[in-house]
Amino acid sequence: MVGTKTRPNQRFNSLNISTMSEEVIIAVPRKVINETLLDNPFGFISDNVENLYIKILSNCIQMIRSHAENDNSHKQIIPYVLINYKEKFFLSRRKNTQTEKRLHNKMSIGFGGHINPVDYSSDYDLIIGGLIREIREEINIGDFSIPQLIGFINDDVSEVGQVHIGLLFEIELNYSEIEIIEKDKMDGRWVTIAEMEENYEYLESWSKIAFDSYVKKKNIWPFKN
Repeated sequence: MVGTKTRPNQRFNSLNISTMSEEVIIAVPRKVINETLLDNPFGFISDNVENLYIKILSNCIQMIRSHAENDNSHKQIIPYVLINYKEKFFLSRRKNTQTEKRLHNKMSIGFGGHINPVDYSSDYDLIIGGLIREIREEINIGDFSIPQLIGFINDDVSEVGQVHIGLLFEIELNYSEIEIIEKDKMDGRWVTIAEMEENYEYLESWSKIAFDSYVKKKNIWPFKN
């Protein structure tokens, strides 16, 4: 089980982040997980999940984000969580008010983002700590259990994907009262698997991978009406 129990020492490089105005993020050298990446250049990785997680967590380094975006010798670590309640998943849709037109009306069933050095705490490992922060920055949500690791998302086909690796998590809630915080940029709602399938063309790339490889294959649910 990852989270509070999986806590190898964080081995960071020696960036002096106190004097930097640019965002510093957490990444893993590609060479550390290269064998897995070569075997899975695009899609969902579900084999040896805990071992791969520990390997990534044990080899985290700090990088300036603007440098990392152009350095494919490293993978920026992006935890990406699915939130479900009964037989529905929480889906966000980007509004037309966002600056980048290519993102207008794009939908996502995942929430998360970059990890920062400050995300390490005495309660959680660095990745879980960063994911919990991201969830609470994006969603008004009550208490929830530690997100469970499902697998990894890799996309070495695209330029953006070559410098990121997604860590797919899941939270199962026993309440439905949650909402998007930045309502001027996005809206959110609970959707069924059938509704996701109807809107598949609007899903962002990682959401499509998560849907195809995990969500639509999920046949047994912990909550029933």
